[in-house]
Amino acid sequence: TKLRETKRLILVALVLVVFYIVAAPSIGFVPASLVVMAVLMMTLKTKPLTAVAVSVLACVVIQQAFGRLLLVPLPRSEFLGFLW
Repeated sequence: TKLRETKRLILVALVLVVFYIVAAPSIGFVPASLVVMAVLMMTLKTKPLTAVAVSVLACVVIQQAFGRLLLVPLPRSEFLGFLW
């Protein structure tokens, strides 16, 4: 039913927010955000390839916008240090 689907989407969103809060400080903004965006898009029935491609592009653009243009530090990862 529609109510059950809505509850499921809210639960997924809340779990992903908690995941981001816990994971971002240790793995960095880009990997944590990529997972959150991709899973949310796939939960909303976006094709997996599209979800991953848009997530990667959005994460890199957001990181560059905040990190280089606005000079606002986001959680970093040693693994993806080349983005800074």
